[in-house]
Amino acid sequence: THYTHVASSGLKPDGSPMGVNPTALVSGDRPNEWLTGFAGLQALALITAGSAAGMGVPYYAAVAAGAAQRAWQISSVYLNDGTNCMATFASGKWYGGILYAGIVADSLLVVA
Repeated sequence: THYTHVASSGLKPDGSPMGVNPTALVSGDRPNEWLTGFAGLQALALITAGSAAGMGVPYYAAVAAGAAQRAWQISSVYLNDGTNCMATFASGKWYGGILYAGIVADSLLVVA
């Protein structure tokens, strides 16, 4: 939802005929609070999943680094600037890469 919120903020449509609106419209004048909430819930879900899977320190370090990257995105995005929204949206590849690296590093330590 974080990325769809950022991407749809650059569009600001009037809503859909079916009554389904993107989170960018629902959040009103408090988008950073919503984005922070989404990011916090995602970090909590990743921590819970990691605990259930028996993940180790590299995984949790990656979750923390990913949360820091997400915080940077939230603090640096200008939701009324479509170009900036797209650049922030595209920077999400780093978030995925950070998490992937943590999963792989943790898996390699288990094998070793």
